[in-house]
Amino acid sequence: MAIIGGAGNPVGGSFTGPAEALEVIGNHHYALSGSIQFDTNETTMIDTQTGNYYSKSFIQYGMPSATSGDITTHVYFNGVEVMGHETNDSATLDRRDALKLIIPPYTDVKVTIQLSTGSSTGFCSITGRIYRTRD
Repeated sequence: MAIIGGAGNPVGGSFTGPAEALEVIGNHHYALSGSIQFDTNETTMIDTQTGNYYSKSFIQYGMPSATSGDITTHVYFNGVEVMGHETNDSATLDRRDALKLIIPPYTDVKVTIQLSTGSSTGFCSITGRIYRTRD
């Protein structure tokens, strides 16, 4: 059965592209980048928005194939960098380590990645639990 009115999945059930907002299921949310090609330029992995809730979230990223050089990931809230993560060992991305953060309500969230040399293909996901107040 098709999801009705879901972002990225219209009534017909055909995928129309990445959702513009975090997908919410019950008290949980997610956003997935799919496979992204990136290199020495800062490349956007996920660009999404939160709704009328705050969330405890995990950002995970990884590359199926190792590369040489430094890897830098940035997280932006409403255009302001709130977290930067740099590693000089691409193997750490293969462990799919999670960055933990709290995302406020109505926030534009952007996750980028950049290599110091070369290019690679990777993925990114944001998952977590949402909390809403009850009036």
